[in-house]
Amino acid sequence: MKRIIIILILISNHIFIDAQLTEELCQHKIHTFQSIANTGTALIIISVPTGLLGGLLMIIADEDYDEEDSDFLGEILGYTTTRGIGLILVGLGITMLAGGITLAVIGSNKVKKYQGELNRLKLGTYVTPKHAGITFTYRF
Repeated sequence: MKRIIIILILISNHIFIDAQLTEELCQHKIHTFQSIANTGTALIIISVPTGLLGGLLMIIADEDYDEEDSDFLGEILGYTTTRGIGLILVGLGITMLAGGITLAVIGSNKVKKYQGELNRLKLGTYVTPKHAGITFTYRF
């Protein structure tokens, strides 16, 4: 009889340790994916002004360029430099927007998933003057 009780105590302690690790793992994953979602949101916020600034530079370069009044080398180099920087900024803005949307969506969905897992799992102790034990609840 003593052996059976000792085996049950060892098994219940093992289940208790695994449940604690699962809760800690869920908390860690929630924190990690929340950081990913925040990074995606920051990329979205930064990408819009970057793309608009690039588009504005391209428009300014087109308006400033005048073929009749230009010395060939100075105006062409100024035009292509401004237009090139604008094109790079537009490309960078579009890339950051796509990456930011992807990170924000994936991070948000994973946070919801692991918060749901954490809410389903509940582990605690049951202690009264007459009884003592461990409670483990998992909701489907």
